[in-house]
Amino acid sequence: MKRFALICLFLSPAWAVGLVANDLVVEDFEEPASDEAEAAKAKSWLEGEWTFEGTAFEGYGTSSGARINGRIAHWYPGQQNSGRLRTHGQLGQSLLKSWGRRGINVDGEKGRALSPAFRIERKFLSFLLSGGRYPGGTCVNLLVDDGKSFSATADNSNRMKAVAFDLSGLLGKTARIEVLDRETGAWGHLCVDQLVLTDSPGEARILKPIEVEGSDLVWSGGQRLKGTLRWTDDGLCVGTTPIDPRSVRSLSRQMGESARESSSGSVFFRNGERWRCEILSMEKGKLTLRSSLLGERTVDLSSVRSLHFVPDPEADSPDSFRPGILYRVSASPVPGGIVWIKKEDLALDSPLGILPIPRTGLLRYLVPGSSPEPPSVSLDEVGLRDGSVFFGSVVLGPDKTILERPGEEPLSLPWQSVHYVIRSGKETFWLNGLAPSAEDSHGPLGPGSGVVRMDNRRGDETSLFALRLIPRTRLSYPIPPAFSSGRALLQAHLAPLPDSREAATFTVSVEGKEFFRRSLAPGSSPEKLSLPLPKGKEFTLGVEFQERISYPCGVEMQDAHLALAESTKGDEPR
Repeated sequence: MKRFALICLFLSPAWAVGLVANDLVVEDFEEPASDEAEAAKAKSWLEGEWTFEGTAFEGYGTSSGARINGRIAHWYPGQQNSGRLRTHGQLGQSLLKSWGRRGINVDGEKGRALSPAFRIERKFLSFLLSGGRYPGGTCVNLLVDDGKSFSATADNSNRMKAVAFDLSGLLGKTARIEVLDRETGAWGHLCVDQLVLTDSPGEARILKPIEVEGSDLVWSGGQRLKGTLRWTDDGLCVGTTPIDPRSVRSLSRQMGESARESSSGSVFFRNGERWRCEILSMEKGKLTLRSSLLGERTVDLSSVRSLHFVPDPEADSPDSFRPGILYRVSASPVPGGIVWIKKEDLALDSPLGILPIPRTGLLRYLVPGSSPEPPSVSLDEVGLRDGSVFFGSVVLGPDKTILERPGEEPLSLPWQSVHYVIRSGKETFWLNGLAPSAEDSHGPLGPGSGVVRMDNRRGDETSLFALRLIPRTRLSYPIPPAFSSGRALLQAHLAPLPDSREAATFTVSVEGKEFFRRSLAPGSSPEKLSLPLPKGKEFTLGVEFQERISYPCGVEMQDAHLALAESTKGDEPR
């Protein structure tokens, strides 16, 4: 990769644009003139390579195999004349683009790029940035001592604009640059160029450090609280606000990369549970598992949906492969039914007979006929930091969370391992689990394109679920019988889409009669929605254009749910 370099006065004017003496180039993404020039620049800086995750930056780095003048091209996908779009204002011939390999699927890829560690030796980190305006979704972050201290996002433009982080209070500390692309909608990409440590940021947009206030999220009764969730001598608190643990309807604790836990494999069950665990053995239809929380357990293979023999990517799921086939890392898949599993190998009843296969290099196996069984709507859900998911009845406590599970011994979960809790029951219905009764959408991509359902439970976003609606969309849901007498509240966090260009009108109606209307302008502040629903059997969410037809445009409802009005006042969650 490009090593860090000290810019001196004798550089040619073409490459010194925007740079002054004593600036330190962290990365300009240009190919070296020669191996010797690259080595000379690296002498006074820490060594290391950029690392890449996901598909947005696929093709970067030495593994791409592309060559220029006989040398590996580290930044091949980032050549300024490569891809379907053209950026404006970049310096040189190359830059960092989250456009996917060869820039074909510009908005449709996700990924992460992370620089090697370096020492902060100037007052500012300046860079050029373009792409989508998704705070936390398409952004450049500065991780100081492995914690996020700065974040910048673009403004829905392909013109590179100068941005600078004010590092004046961080001199001498160690930092890394993180480039994230978590969005696949309109403007779901970003481009970065000319990362420079400098004392003279020029006309760049100066950003201050992020104020750390905590980003844990709690719905408690009728309140939506955001801050640091912790136990004190006075009980459970969000920031300085005490809350009754029995009133918690949902909670989501932000993890960060350093807090994530991992394990050697995982098992998906038909009831929706997921255990991060080690798969020990199987004999006569009995599967033996071991995890740090559950210890060693034996379960019936008939209750299992899929086996994952190695830690899986976050996006992996049982629906991404075919049943009755054993998938392997670098060898062909093998069809058959599992006969037994041992420490060193397993056996398949294949068309070639009983076939022993070494466990080294195994990926996953979906059990034939193991269709999923949706969990009861009356069961609470607990997600752990390692990705495990359990269902039962939750009791929150300062040292541990007790999960009472039907027909089994209660499960004791350390509080520090809990990532999220979703309480359900007769008096709370989450829209993500409620099947719509009608959906009518005529977006720019055709019928049915105006509704996007986002599941953030395994991520680090500020909500567990999000429902995105674009104009010319009407989405209807049945009102549960216990709520139809006018006792229900529709609650959510309502905001314009991060990439909206024009205002949208959001409406709510019951039995065809509109009773709520709100205009959401681009960039307007989110608001808590808490609407008493009139008596009826069905309610409808609608989104329309306001004054002008312009895409992208729309609204986002975070953690939308129905709750009985009286349950938002008392201490007991329903």
